[in-house]
Amino acid sequence: QHMLPQAMQCVATAQQQLLAAGASERRQAVQAAQDELEQIAIKVQLAVRGVASLAGVHGAAKEKMTEGEANHGLTKTIEALERALLKGGCTEWWIALLRCEAVHAGMEPARIQPLAEELLHSTRREGARKELMSALSAKAAQTLQAVETSLGSKGGTLDGFMDTIHKAESTLGAPCPKVDKKREKAEIDKARKALRAQFESEAEPAICLHLAVVLLFLELHQLLLYSVPGRLLPMLIDHLQHRVAEDEYAALVHFAGLVQAALTSEPSEPELHAARDKVRQLVIAHAS
Repeated sequence: QHMLPQAMQCVATAQQQLLAAGASERRQAVQAAQDELEQIAIKVQLAVRGVASLAGVHGAAKEKMTEGEANHGLTKTIEALERALLKGGCTEWWIALLRCEAVHAGMEPARIQPLAEELLHSTRREGARKELMSALSAKAAQTLQAVETSLGSKGGTLDGFMDTIHKAESTLGAPCPKVDKKREKAEIDKARKALRAQFESEAEPAICLHLAVVLLFLELHQLLLYSVPGRLLPMLIDHLQHRVAEDEYAALVHFAGLVQAALTSEPSEPELHAARDKVRQLVIAHAS
């Protein structure tokens, strides 16, 4: 009998510790989801502004072109970048919002992560989407469905997606950070520093080529390319033709050709590495 109160006290203490541990885990999950959302939202906003800036330059230049010239080259580049960003970074933003809302709604963090990853796989996407949406309030689910629709609708645009994001802010519990001019400069500098460090140490030719193109667009256009698929690299390199020296453009084209050939045949390692090192030197020269 005398031991019973002591045992009860031990059980109560253990329960309190479990509750505290659970609360701590949930706070960490909320913070992790919010941090991921912020990082993606900032990168996508910078990429959207960059594409808009590129389109603005193109719009001004179109007045000096013939109709055939205006519909060639840069127009296709801009359209391809918009589609890639909608399918890539903007979709990641929607998934990050959905993940944040699910955490705030009380869904177990251990369950949210694998479901969020399944949203990127077409065969398992719908089941994961339904489970995550079912955890949300009706208003939050409706708002996120509107964001999703702006991604998948025929003729969807970056402007349309951003308008939907801004309208969603009053409903969702996880606000997205605004990127003003001061923060934009700081984030561009941060991205440039990280990309340079990765580029200077990267040995894999295909990754080196991708980073080279991203860095050149960042240096020459102040445009941060985000979630750009490798199939767009030749088009982007073509766009750089009039922004770099003739021999630099030739080096980029040669290196890209070797990287592409290496996908289907055994490459000449010395030639491939020499081309990589030449591209590395020209990019570093533009970045200095």
